[in-house]
Amino acid sequence: MGRAIHVSELQTLIEYRRADVIDARIKDNADLQCVAEPRFGSRSPSDATATDSDYHRWRSATEELLASIRVLQDRARQVGLHLHPPLGGSALSRRWWHVRYARRNRLLRANYDPQAAALRAQFDRALTAYLARAGDLPAFLSEYRVQQQQRAQQEWQRRKEETEREEARARSRRAEALNAATGPQWAFKISDYAGSRSFWILLSSLDEGRADRTGLTVAEVHAALVAERAQYPYTGIIWGTETGRALEEQHRSKAAGWEALTGELIDPHPLDPSRPQRSTRYGGPSSTYGSDGGGGFSGGFGGYR
Repeated sequence: MGRAIHVSELQTLIEYRRADVIDARIKDNADLQCVAEPRFGSRSPSDATATDSDYHRWRSATEELLASIRVLQDRARQVGLHLHPPLGGSALSRRWWHVRYARRNRLLRANYDPQAAALRAQFDRALTAYLARAGDLPAFLSEYRVQQQQRAQQEWQRRKEETEREEARARSRRAEALNAATGPQWAFKISDYAGSRSFWILLSSLDEGRADRTGLTVAEVHAALVAERAQYPYTGIIWGTETGRALEEQHRSKAAGWEALTGELIDPHPLDPSRPQRSTRYGGPSSTYGSDGGGGFSGGFGGYR
């Protein structure tokens, strides 16, 4: 097991609001990557997982760099006091500041350039020391993210292949069940919802559910359908979910599959002219003729469509 690390840029770990020599160098290196604890006392998702030794090396290098920069910031503020007259206040108070600190400001101006150069050099030495210990961090993060992407791709591919194998097994199971359904393995149920009647057809080896009649042959189920439509000619047909899939996979549609089994062509959803028809968005009446989709009552029978 590795150690979770949080990576932050230098600009998020230290303030640099003053226009002085050190804050300018911080700005130049604002995107330097460092290992530190998330700020504000909250845990955020880790950017990577590293060994304990790498974590402690990067973390201690970061802490030493920040400590060095804070010391240099204090020195830069001292040597640059003459550059920052008080903000706000009256014109008189600002003139008084120039008068009161005139001698100090002259001395600071006289020595500012060499002292600023010395501070830059010290910053650069601290940065060099940090890079000597943590300079491999960007390359590590880049490689880590590549590996994460590769693992994610491999996992996606594994799941995809497993889904395809499951689907192939399911298709094979449905095909075997349909091919073997030459005897009394069929069932049906009739439902009536708000005057809309549906005739449910189930292959018992594929779909489970309460049925009006079970242990029937295809011919017997079809005879019951013919009898139902003799009395109720607009009864729709709904096949069980797996039964319908088996018919569609071996034939072009459920209705075509049923025709192949019975030798009879049927309209799964005949339109009742006495019932108001839904209108399509283009103004014409909708129709399910020639389709064996999910029309009819779909409640109260195990969710078959």
